[in-house]
Amino acid sequence: MGEIVTAVVAVVGTLLGAGLTSFRQFRPADRTERNGRDGYTWSQWVEAYSGFAAAMAELSRARSNRWHRRLDHPDRDPEPARPSSSSAGRPPGRRSSASCSSRAATG
Repeated sequence: MGEIVTAVVAVVGTLLGAGLTSFRQFRPADRTERNGRDGYTWSQWVEAYSGFAAAMAELSRARSNRWHRRLDHPDRDPEPARPSSSSAGRPPGRRSSASCSSRAATG
């Protein structure tokens, strides 16, 4: 009877050790993978917000330039809105940021 108990304890100990080792190995691997995914998602958010902030800064600069041109030359009509060549498929009055930046750079 003592041999059976010893064998059962040895088998249970072996299985318990294997289970704990597996748990300790897979948990950090899952955490590392999750952190990698979260880091990628974070970088995508930062990129999107940076692009939006750049577009808003460009809009603000263009509006300021137009206001100063209007202030410097009150007798001249403000530059009319022109549709850009890349505005196909957009509603009237909506321009891409590329057309705004090229107009602001030339004006």
